[in-house]
Amino acid sequence: MNRYIRKHLLKDETIIIAGTFNFLSLLGSFLLAALLLVATILLYGLGDDYLIFYGIAFILFVIQIFRAISKVIRLYSQSIVVTNKRVMGKRGFLSIVTFEHPLEKIDSIAISGTFFGKIFKFYKLEIRGQGERSIFFSGLSNAEAIRDSFYKAMDDKKSTIQSA
Repeated sequence: MNRYIRKHLLKDETIIIAGTFNFLSLLGSFLLAALLLVATILLYGLGDDYLIFYGIAFILFVIQIFRAISKVIRLYSQSIVVTNKRVMGKRGFLSIVTFEHPLEKIDSIAISGTFFGKIFKFYKLEIRGQGERSIFFSGLSNAEAIRDSFYKAMDDKKSTIQSA
């Protein structure tokens, strides 16, 4: 959890759960880069007849390295928490996007996972608020716990309002 979240907590607001991100969600990007590197080296060794294919493989390798680095930055510059009053999140490194939704203003929280995501336990969390566009967080290892904590916090808030 980063400074932005801690700095913007309200009075009497407590964090129920914070999102944790799984570095294995980056595995596919780096494996593809490694595969392209191997292809580049093999094509270079074949001689001048395959020079165009070497060039293409090298360019694809460089592009994939930049994509992988971009995913690392994106993954480690995002944070999400569920508090007893709202769901807060921040994404971005140079350009920052934040969201803060009161619990009662969130329509749904959906979880999706790819085949490898289910194997290595990383998921995508989608939060839909009233009148708002959906917010996505990728690479979460505790997406199900965040969803469950959200629904528990909603129930706690409803029971507090009904008893008052």
